[in-house]
Amino acid sequence: MSQHARKVRGRRSGGRQSNPSERVVVADSDMTSCERVRDLFNRCRRMLRNGARHVVIDLHGVTVADTKIVACLVALHRLARSVSARLEVSLSQAIIEVARICRLERLVQELALHASGRPEGG
Repeated sequence: MSQHARKVRGRRSGGRQSNPSERVVVADSDMTSCERVRDLFNRCRRMLRNGARHVVIDLHGVTVADTKIVACLVALHRLARSVSARLEVSLSQAIIEVARICRLERLVQELALHASGRPEGG
């Protein structure tokens, strides 16, 4: 787990032991390959379908992104809502820029975390 993921997880748990239904997934570097995006989607989908109530996706270290990762986040967002789970994503500037180009700023706000790793409005 990256140092940033530990910080995100620690902030979410208030420094206490985290909720057993919370899961953290980390991806970094280049997220433009179909295989890497599919792997991220499948890991998160499996967690949500197996009962995780809170999934934190740490994408803070992603340096290259395209519309595939945005589509993946949209699908995961919908899946999380359908199973009444909470999905939070720590986004890199590269992903925020792709979301902006796709006019999905609202999705970024709903997912709550930005490049700084701070909650919207926090």
